[in-house]
Amino acid sequence: MFEKIASIENLYEATRNAVRSKRDREDIAEFLLNLESNIENLNQDLCSHNYKHGKYKLFHIIDPKPRIISKASIRDRVVHHAVHDVIYPMIDNSFIYDSYSCRIGKGTHRAIKRAQKWSRTYKYAVHLDIVQYFNSIDRSVLKTLLTKCIKDEDVLWLLNEIIDSSSQIDKYRECGLPLGNLTSQFFANIYLNELDQFVKHSLSIKPYIRYMDDILLLGDDKKVLLKIAFSIKDFVKENLALDFHEKGFQPFPVKRGIAFLGFRIYPFYRKVLPKGINRFRNRLKKLKRDYENGSIPAEKVTQSIQSSIAFLDFGNTEKVKKELLRDYVLC
Repeated sequence: MFEKIASIENLYEATRNAVRSKRDREDIAEFLLNLESNIENLNQDLCSHNYKHGKYKLFHIIDPKPRIISKASIRDRVVHHAVHDVIYPMIDNSFIYDSYSCRIGKGTHRAIKRAQKWSRTYKYAVHLDIVQYFNSIDRSVLKTLLTKCIKDEDVLWLLNEIIDSSSQIDKYRECGLPLGNLTSQFFANIYLNELDQFVKHSLSIKPYIRYMDDILLLGDDKKVLLKIAFSIKDFVKENLALDFHEKGFQPFPVKRGIAFLGFRIYPFYRKVLPKGINRFRNRLKKLKRDYENGSIPAEKVTQSIQSSIAFLDFGNTEKVKKELLRDYVLC
């Protein structure tokens, strides 16, 4: 497996994936200018175990909560893709059907449709989410979990090098993965796959959906649902060193609507939550500012708006969409 990850061919393919639609950025243009020598050097560093993950650039954003985004160098992002593109297909089959985040053929729309289908069958739901999930992932626990599914020592060395780079964010804590890494999303799925397997095989629960750290349980008995929720809470605390927001431990009738992944889901229709509409409104304002400042071309504005419209179109939002776009004109 390691030979395939570190191969020249895979590193070139990883570069194509890492730079897609971003070739105009200065760091990427510089990397591509000496692509052949950069790939050869990276191959040699990986094969000789001399590769060291570089530093991150940290950005503070509000979306809608304050977050710190960690941007790795293009060289390290190529390694992230090289690792992910080889390991993901081998591990994906071990994930349960109803895990939807960062998986080919899954995604938010599939998760929402699944939740809506079950809302027509079951009376009650419980929505759980983990407190500061990415910041709470125990890196030593993650390394142990990786040894269960990966036996190649060279691959484990490389994964540990990527994981250990997380200490740059907070050198005093043994927890946390950088928001912004492709590998962080992949590691986060592997981490909670332990919970998925527990729910499906030990608790034998069918109506269970997980999208990263957003978890939805459905059933016909509120007491049974609450018992399952506390069993899940105990499992993640004891085995994964995680905790849930307490507000989720209250079963509610599905006819009231399930707030999940940016939508309020009813048995036969969906509505975008107000925070999703506000995010779209703020995005429109930023895109217009960036266009008027000359920092973004018109075609990228169009692409971003079309992507946001696709999100809105998944709910009953025709009226809202028209209001948001009515006076949106690029001068």
